[in-house]
Amino acid sequence: MYKVNDRWIMKITDVKEYRVTEELQGHPNIVSMLPMSRRSGKYASVVMEYCEGGNLTNYNIKDKQSVIEDITKGIGHMLSKGYVNNDLWRDRGEHLANFFVRGNGTVVLGDFGDTDRVNSKNLIKLSEHINKIIEYINIY
Repeated sequence: MYKVNDRWIMKITDVKEYRVTEELQGHPNIVSMLPMSRRSGKYASVVMEYCEGGNLTNYNIKDKQSVIEDITKGIGHMLSKGYVNNDLWRDRGEHLANFFVRGNGTVVLGDFGDTDRVNSKNLIKLSEHINKIIEYINIY
């Protein structure tokens, strides 16, 4: 990722992630993407908001209930659009790396690289991830 200025960053990604990010726009718990983002061939450049609070792996969570609500609202929006992010929970020490914190404390989902259409198998995995996320937040 490349920081453009204090409000925006640019990320080079594949067209699939670009399309998912574009389709999820307009929800308060999804990272914002500028319309100037472009795609060409199998890659795309996405200009998205810079979240001052970093991600939840390095953020000092004060209001656990609010964070859990923001996360579930973002995931719910993805589900309403027919998508599941298979990488919400990582067991290799990068817990919650796909959730970013805006300057006002709002948590947004911001990485859609491992997103697929909803099916019964990935819904089961998603429910396991949500349980791990809530457990992790409540412990720390």
